[in-house]
Amino acid sequence: MKTLLIGIVSLIFSLPALAQEKDTSPPEKIPLPKVKEEPKVKEEPKAKDDPAEEEQGPAVVRPPVELIVLPGQASAMPARKGVSYANGGTIDVAQPNPTTIIVTMSGLTATNADLLCPSLAHYQFDLDQCFEVRFNARKLKGAKLTLEGRVIGLLRTDHEHHVGYCDFHKKYGVAGTDPASASIHAGTAEVVSLTLPSRRVGGGDDLSVYNHEGPLCVPVTPGKYELHESWGFGTTHPACCCHGASAEFSPQPYYAPEAYWFQYFRPFNGTATKDFGYQVTIKVIAE
Repeated sequence: MKTLLIGIVSLIFSLPALAQEKDTSPPEKIPLPKVKEEPKVKEEPKAKDDPAEEEQGPAVVRPPVELIVLPGQASAMPARKGVSYANGGTIDVAQPNPTTIIVTMSGLTATNADLLCPSLAHYQFDLDQCFEVRFNARKLKGAKLTLEGRVIGLLRTDHEHHVGYCDFHKKYGVAGTDPASASIHAGTAEVVSLTLPSRRVGGGDDLSVYNHEGPLCVPVTPGKYELHESWGFGTTHPACCCHGASAEFSPQPYYAPEAYWFQYFRPFNGTATKDFGYQVTIKVIAE
């Protein structure tokens, strides 16, 4: 009995000490709320020729100033009489780059003896071409316009069917060019112009033609302009004479009927003909 009482007293005194002991067990972890993940969309590989990629290509860089070709009209009218030939009559308006316009007129005429009347072959060229000078840079101070013209070709008056036949006539045809003119207008005011002289040959002579003028330079402002050109060339021949004449301002090879005398007759052998004709060049230069 005495032993039991001692045990109870010891238990009573040990309870406060047990209460003061700290709990060394780790704290419980509270789980975080789960976030729903969005499903991933698979990206399809783009085709090599995807039009969307082509549209997003590098932007075209325009020059500070450029020429815009507008509507125009032109004509090449042949006139023929007697034993005559006319071919070509080509008018070409080209723009090799945004700051340049090139106009080329070319053709060929030839005449020979008719038994009853004089022969004549002639080409008349006329052109009206509108264009615009456009400024693309805001800080551009100004621009200059240049006009340049040249005529290259052959004039011949000694074509024969047979060498030495009927030389006693001493009569030949005449081949020549008309003045070649070009002018640029802004409304009714003339901005710049040039004129190349006429050339003529006869008496059995042959002539290689080269006329050139320019470049003529003038200041210009943005706006619309008009180019006007006029030119002509041709040949005449008296009746009852065997020596033929030709005016050649067309790049070779050109077509010629076998019956015509000038098909194989080439006194200017090796002459470069790619630049034959009347050519006008317009350029605009930023300042």
